[in-house]
Parts: sequence; C-alpha cells; structure tokens
Amino acid sequence: MQEFSHVFSNHTRKNLNDGHLWFSILSRPVGNRFTRLQRAGCCLMALWLEMLVSIMFYKVIPPAGSENPVKIGPLTITPASVMIGLESSLLVFPISLLVVNFFRKSRPRKKRKSRIMAAYEKQSKAFQKKNKLDRNTVVTPSAVKFSNLDGEDLQEVKTKPHKSKNDEQLEPIVVTTTASVPVKKKKKKVRFGFPWWCIIIAWILTILSTATATVFVIFYGIQLGNDETSMWLASLFVSFFTAILFTQPIKVVLIAVFIACIMKTPGAEQEEDMDDDEEEFYLKTDEEWLHLPVEGRSRKITYQPQKPEDLERAREQRLKEIKMFSIFREICFYSFFVIILMVVSYGNTNSMAYDVKSVLSSNIQGPINNFNKITTREMYWSWLRDVLVPSLQVPDWYNGQAPKENWYFSDRHSLILGYAVVRQQRVIPDLCDPHEYFEDIVNTCNVAYSVGDSDVSNYGAEWTKYNETLKHQAIEFQYTDWDVLDSYPFLGRHGLYSGGGYIIDLSGDIDDVQSRIDKLHSQHWIDKHTRAIFVEFSVYNAEVNLFGVINMLVEFLPTGSLYPTERIDVIHLLRTYHGFAMFVIISEGIFIGFMIFFIVKEINNFRREGKKYFSKFWNWIEFLIISISIAGVVLYFYRHVVSKELVEKFKENGSKEYIKLQYVANWNEVFMYMLGTVVFLGTTKFLKLLRFNRRMALLSTTLRACAKDLFYFGIMFFVVFFAFVSIFYQLFVTILFDFSDVVYTMESLIGTLLGAFDFESISTASGLLGPIFFFLYMAFMPFLLINMFLTILNESFTEVKHDNDQQANDYEMVDFIMRHFKGLLGMNKARDLLHEKNNKDVDKTPATEIEEKISEFPSKVDQLLDTIAKVYFDAQKFDDIISKMGGGPEEKPKLKKKLNKNINFVA
Repeated sequence: MQEFSHVFSNHTRKNLNDGHLWFSILSRPVGNRFTRLQRAGCCLMALWLEMLVSIMFYKVIPPAGSENPVKIGPLTITPASVMIGLESSLLVFPISLLVVNFFRKSRPRKKRKSRIMAAYEKQSKAFQKKNKLDRNTVVTPSAVKFSNLDGEDLQEVKTKPHKSKNDEQLEPIVVTTTASVPVKKKKKKVRFGFPWWCIIIAWILTILSTATATVFVIFYGIQLGNDETSMWLASLFVSFFTAILFTQPIKVVLIAVFIACIMKTPGAEQEEDMDDDEEEFYLKTDEEWLHLPVEGRSRKITYQPQKPEDLERAREQRLKEIKMFSIFREICFYSFFVIILMVVSYGNTNSMAYDVKSVLSSNIQGPINNFNKITTREMYWSWLRDVLVPSLQVPDWYNGQAPKENWYFSDRHSLILGYAVVRQQRVIPDLCDPHEYFEDIVNTCNVAYSVGDSDVSNYGAEWTKYNETLKHQAIEFQYTDWDVLDSYPFLGRHGLYSGGGYIIDLSGDIDDVQSRIDKLHSQHWIDKHTRAIFVEFSVYNAEVNLFGVINMLVEFLPTGSLYPTERIDVIHLLRTYHGFAMFVIISEGIFIGFMIFFIVKEINNFRREGKKYFSKFWNWIEFLIISISIAGVVLYFYRHVVSKELVEKFKENGSKEYIKLQYVANWNEVFMYMLGTVVFLGTTKFLKLLRFNRRMALLSTTLRACAKDLFYFGIMFFVVFFAFVSIFYQLFVTILFDFSDVVYTMESLIGTLLGAFDFESISTASGLLGPIFFFLYMAFMPFLLINMFLTILNESFTEVKHDNDQQANDYEMVDFIMRHFKGLLGMNKARDLLHEKNNKDVDKTPATEIEEKISEFPSKVDQLLDTIAKVYFDAQKFDDIISKMGGGPEEKPKLKKKLNKNINFVA
C-alpha cells in the first residue's frame, strides 16, 4: 500500500480533476469547499495577468526580430513569442497558486448542520406523517430484557407477560446494549486552514488583479502595431496552453511525487472538506450508544485460496500490464526521439530559402526570362553582356547618385563573395573522322563532351597556337585547373563536366567587363569546339543568414543546339546562438545522445539474437537509421569546419580572390539527403509501434498474404511495360522531347498511367502508329493490368479480414492500454478485469454447454424451495406446504415460525 507506484498513481488519479485549475471547473469533486465560481474567477485572473505580463514584454522590452516567423492566420509565431508565453505563464503561476490556496484552505465562517442530524430529522418527520403506530405490534418494555456484551443483565423489567395478537405468549426479547461500556471517541487531527476572512482577501485580489490587468492591457494594446499584436496574441495562446497542458498537470504530478516519496500515505491530502465544514453530532442527555464504534471491533479474516482459473486470469492480466507498460515506454521514448529529429531537420532548413532563390533567379534570368530562351550563340553573348553583367553590381539610384553598397548583387541585399567567373569546357579538335562518303567534303569532325576528351591545352588569342615567348597572353584562352578554382565536377543534362576550364573574370566596373566581353566575342571565344559554359559565383544574404551558390550552365551540343540549365543552391551554413537556433543546437546534442543509446541497444540485441537479428525487417530499419545518422553527424561537423575556413578566407581577402562554395554546397546536399532519409525511416518505424492496432495490422498482413501473387504479377507487368517503352522510344526518339531518351520515355509512360499525356503531339508525330499503340497501351496497362493488381489486393484483404487465425491476441493490447489510461485519469469507473474476462468466457462458451445449464435450472429452483421449507417452515419439501395449504383447517400443518430472539439496536 505504501509503494511509490501505488501511492503515485492513486493520488494522481484522484486529484487530477480537483488539482487541475481549468479542468476542475467542470469536474469539481462533490463536497469540496472550493466552488466552481471561485475556480472560474482564478482562471480569469490568471488569463488576464498572463495577457498583462506578455504585453509588457513587447512594450517595455521589445523582442528581437526572428529569422523564421511562422504565420498561422492572424498569428505570427516566433521563438521570441514562444519564450515570452512560457515566461508569462511561469511568472503568473505563483500569484495564481496563492489565491487558489486562499480559496481552498479558508475555513467556513459558520459550519453546516450535521448530515446525520439532518437525515434523522427528515426521516422522523416523514415517518410520523406517513405511518400510524399500532400498539399491539410495537414491542413494549414488558417484553424487553437489556444486557451488555458479556451477558450481564442491566435492567430487569417485571411486568405482566406480553401477548401478541394471536394470544401467543412471547419470550422476552434480549437487547444487547453498550450502556455500561465507555466509548472513547478518537480525537480527529485538525487540518491546516486559513481564517474565514481570507476568502474576502482572495476575492479582493482576484477582482483587483483582473481590473488592473484589463486597464493596462487596453492602454498598452493601443500603442502596439500590427506585427507586435500578432506576436502578442501568439504569446497569449502559448501561455494559455502551457497552463492547461504543462503547468497545472506538472503541479499535480509534483505533489503526487512528494506524497509518494516523503509522506508515503495513499490518502494524504485527499480528505474531503465535507466533514470539516459541518457540525459534530452529539447525543442528547437521554440517549446512549447501543453499539461499539467500528474501529473497536476486531475481525478475523480466514484465508480462502483463489480458484486456479482466477489465478491464471490474474497472471495473464499481469503479463499484459507488463507488456503494456513496455509498449507505452517505447512509444513515449520513440515519440520524443522523432520530435527531436523533426526539430533538427527543421533547424537545418530555412523557410526563406525559396524566396532568396526566386530573387536571385529573376535578376539573373532577365526581365523576360532571357536565359531559358537562349538557343543560339548570339543570344548567349547578348544575355551575358546586357543581363548578367549589370546584375552583378548595384545600379545607380533613381536620382543618379552612385550606390554606397560595394560588392553587392543588384537586389542590394546579397553580398557577392569574391567575384563571378565564366568557365568554358571544350573538346579536343578533330577526334572523329567523317564518313567515307563525305570525307572529301567535310574536313573536321568533333565529338560530344566527355571528361576524357576534354581539352586542357593553352591557346593564344582566337584559339591560335600558344606562344610561350610572348609576355602578355590572353588569360581567357589559357586553361585553369580545378584545384586552382576549387571547382568540382558538375552533372549536366547531357554529360558530366570537369572542374577546370577557360576563365573570364567578371570583376571590375560594368563598362570594363562589357568591353572585355565584346573583345572576346570578336575573337570567337565560343566556337564549334565549345561544349559547356558555366557562370559561377556565390552570395551571402546577412538579413536571413543564407548563402546562395549560383551555377548557370549552357550546354553546346554537337547538333548545334543549346540547352540552358539553372541551378541555385540556397544553404544554411552559419549558426546563431540565441532564440530558436540555440534550441536547435540543444536538440542536436540530444539527438547524438539518442544515437549512442540506440547503438548500445542494438549491440545488445545482436549479441542476444545472433544471426537471427538480420532476419527481421525492423532491425534493418534500425540499422539504417543508426548508420546514416552516424555518417550525418560526421558530415555535419566537417561541413561546419569547411564553412568556417571559407568565411575566414573571405574576411582576409575580400573581393580580391575568387571564392566558390560548390564544395560545401555538394556536402550540404548529401547531408540533407541523409537527414531526409533518417526522418523518413524514423517516421516509418511508427508502423512498428502501431502493430497492436487491428486496422493498422491489416495492411502488413494483406501484403504478406498476397506477396507471391504480386511477385508474379510484377514480372508480367514490367515485361509488358518495357515492350511499350521500346516501341514508343523507337517511334518518337527523333520527334518528341519526352521520348528522346529511354529514361524520359519511362517517365512519360508512367505519367500516362496517371492521366498526364499529350495525345495531340503523339498523333501529330506519327499519324498512324502513334494513336494505335497509344490506345493499346491504355487498354492493357490502366484497364487490364492495374485492375488485376487491385483485384489481387481486394481478394487478399477479404481473406485476411475474415480469417481470425491470422490475428494474434496482441490486438487486445490497444483496448487494454486505453482502459488503463482512462482509469488513471479518472475518466471511467474502475472495473474488475477478471469479471470482464469471465464475461468474455461466457460469450465464448459453446451453445451446448449453455443449453445444459438452462436444462438444470428447474432442478436448482426446486432445491432452493426445499431448503426454504426446511429452514423456515419445518417441512421436508416445499410441495408438502403447497398441498396442505389447499385443504381444510384441520389439515393445515402446525407450523411453528421461528423467531429471532436476539435483536441488536443500532443507533
């Protein structure tokens, strides 16, 4: 009875409805002196004070702006608003607790009348009003003999013998009384309480606090702007829900822990106020107690062994409880891990990243999206000179004044790290020979780009032979290695390009850069050997603390066409150490702690299970989560070190040295892939925790039941699908872009299954075969094969749903958990689980056994009646009584009714 778990759960369950200030308005215990009106007044006071405290934060000490505000309707949620809400709730809590204790602990000014006396008076009046006493039926003192518990006579009444209505002489009735036994009433311990006038003080504090808060909130609210009002409302909501979900439940839990650890009494602080608020019941001068107090009686309890069936059910119940708590701990622990994982994932992203990318792209693309429309060399030169170069510098103001922002992008917010460069990739000339039929006509032949065929030679102006004796050579025609540029291979649409190349430096004034571009244009810097041109630079936006890595690629294909590609990576590299960012850093430390725990746990599981460990699917999921998380943690710290080195390099050299963030951007991309994979696997693992839900288990059971059928169906599906891929690729490879590659063809046909297709372009490209194969594809794939797939799933689902043998007993665990959880919160009455089990057993009893019990019912009734006849009427069978009651008076049996001669009067 004094174990921690018993005392803690007992106190928490009984006092959650009374101790929680907000919930207790509706669930106030009966007889509690803390009324609903007083509780509502305390809630109103706490809410108004939280409004006042939070608005004073915004007016007296305005919080700093947030990098990532979250807007939900009219509310603007920032880390500062959340912290203000929490602080407001904590500051108001002591005042609210003081007023609540005044109301709860104040003694009443005048006690109520005793419930015993009120019930006695009510019963006496009702008895005298509705009943008429018959003196012949009332026991008189002539037939009463008083004695104490030891059998000693206390009073002998010598009167005439008393007779009943039937003139039968009755023996004196013995009344057992305790008149000679002195009753020592146990003195009740007086509970602590405030004087009655403390209620008046509590009401004064409540009314004054509410009125003062109202006045100041109105005055401060008039002075706040729209943004501050939105954040203040968000803080108020945080304070409100903090009080409901955290402050009040934590108060109840802490009190329960204190009682369970220190006082160790299950009934501590749980007495009702009803007994203390009413008058004591005293006997009158002519009254005496006719019984001993209940506490004075000793009762010997004989041991009765439990039935084996009940013990077995209790054992099953206990095993379920152990398993329930294990599952509950696992769910809570893993839920906390997923929350931390979500915080880490969100902390490494920024909601403003897309806006930064959109601004950079619109400035680089041009007013009419010039870059994506480039199809010729001349259009590329025009975009490079008239769009890109002006966007790399801040333009003059509207009045002609020169800008003060140096090294900034044209949006006036992004700082250019170093300067921008244009990098060209070329192929070695004449690596292929024309066909023999045209070798007399065509003199040169150039291949498509590959890293092995990349040209790394130095040239003079206009791609002439390089002369080492000349001192002033055009650096735009000399090859620069990748390690000098700190550049790495880049995957384009038509090839993988190396990190080196021929460079154009775009630093300097706009006029100087444009004149150099015009000169290179006249020197044919772009010719038939050019295969790719990159525009590369990096920026930093200090207002949102984000870096931008820009790569504008144009691929020059051997066919003469140009294929522009834009890639802008917006990455979050630098961390701040205040507000929400500090919370993210703490969460990352907790995540590392989780990883250490999971590693130790899985090592122990592997040592216990051995080779069978890798035969379980969820063990592989856990293994992948741990492996990818370890790699992500290592990459996280490596990215931080590299980022710090690049920032230090820029601080030392400024715009004098070219700085490229491609290396960091690539590692950041890998890190985000890892983080996303861990979030996906971690969220998927919740399916394992929900395996005890019957409906959730139907999914996995259905897939296991039809796995073999789906395997053979998949083989047939992919054979037919690749047959259509081959025919569509052959028909439209030279006509339609969506079918110009095998991979593109597969993507287009899968999109066709989902309803995304362009039938007009297909019929135009091939007027006869195109529509024929398109209709064949639509007839076979969506209508035939997809319906077969759904039929297999439906059949398996129907079988699994009606097959009780495939459903384990573990499915009862969810109901078991919910029943205990509701009982812990006091949401339902405690029920006997063994009784429920017995009811289930009765439901599962075969029909034949029930029929047998029904057939035995009449004989059981006869046995009961015969027993009544023997005990009360001195007859052998009940039939004798019935038969003799139907005859004449002389045939009636002389039945002697047994009288109870010992009557105990209870006061």
